[in-house]
Amino acid sequence: MALILRRESSSNRTPCPEGLYDAVCVDVIDLGEVPTAYGDKHQIQMLWEVRTDEGIVYHLSKRYTASLHEKAKLAQDLKAWRGGVDLSAEEMRGFDLEQLVGKCCQLLVTHFEREGTAYASVDKILKPKKKVTPTGSYDAESTKSRLLERISMQQAGATSERVKAAFAAPSGAARAATAAAGIKAQDKGFVPQVEPDELPF
Repeated sequence: MALILRRESSSNRTPCPEGLYDAVCVDVIDLGEVPTAYGDKHQIQMLWEVRTDEGIVYHLSKRYTASLHEKAKLAQDLKAWRGGVDLSAEEMRGFDLEQLVGKCCQLLVTHFEREGTAYASVDKILKPKKKVTPTGSYDAESTKSRLLERISMQQAGATSERVKAAFAAPSGAARAATAAAGIKAQDKGFVPQVEPDELPF
């Protein structure tokens, strides 16, 4: 008797449609030392929430090497987020990424395909045109759990103590406050605009 197996898609969820979205940052996670093609690198994962015209909420993420060097992708995206304005000399000496939680931007979302499955990718980050409040649907703990499992597989079970400590840490008060403020603002139906010359952070 034949035993037929088929590869199942890793996710049945439809990816966020391509396009330009107003977004709000809902989390910045310290991944610790992660294996890459260039050796172990200290990386972070940034997550945003977007909502389509139909009201469907998506959570998108992008991983960065934790570096503010001018050629690093994180530094380039932070500059683009600020409308082309570089971080100040003082900020370059010590920039708290946690302050990005609750900050708005625009995300250009594109698709790529891997093993027959389409995924959404954050292609560009742009200065916000309007303020967006989070819905409160983002689940920080389940997201951390999935990322830890993924990194553990990459490291063949040898997850660094730094990664374990980062993922064991409870969600910050900023996240809880952001979610609560988001729900309250959504109830009021108020969507404030961003001043053209206003820096998002």
